[in-house]
Amino acid sequence: GRQVKAVSAPRGLAALGLGATAGPVLALMLNTLLGGIVLLLVTGLGEQALELVGDLLDSLAGGLGDELTSPVFLLGLVQAAVLAPLVEELVKPLPLLPVLKRLPAARDALVLGVLAGAGFAAVEDLLYAAGFGDAWSGVLITRLLGSALHPFGAGLMAVAWWHVRRGEPGA
Repeated sequence: GRQVKAVSAPRGLAALGLGATAGPVLALMLNTLLGGIVLLLVTGLGEQALELVGDLLDSLAGGLGDELTSPVFLLGLVQAAVLAPLVEELVKPLPLLPVLKRLPAARDALVLGVLAGAGFAAVEDLLYAAGFGDAWSGVLITRLLGSALHPFGAGLMAVAWWHVRRGEPGA
């Protein structure tokens, strides 16, 4: 029979645009909210542990223990290593949810997710370029991997959301 063309140019452009706009906004909001929660937990519950770790790092690093165990540094570390990747991978394809259920095949969800991730990566790279200015060339090497992984991760998550939206068992 005839195959429905699910990924048209307008849908592709919409996915790219939503990935470039709604994805970063959602990620920024959730990263800020979760970062604040982690900061409260670190400053409220871990004071004694932070002091012990700080003493150890002071003896090992020649006085850097206080900086390395400061709540701001720990928040940045948790934010960069744990929260940001989890939040970003979950929210990049979220703007596609209304469309995903109507797509006939998982490959269509993959294509739209990749486009949303590419839009997200482009905006994130622009923000890094603006934030680092002249140092952009040094940051470029690390951003290359992120720029490649954003479309891939968003495509995979879009497929996962496609299965969930269709109510498939085990999704």
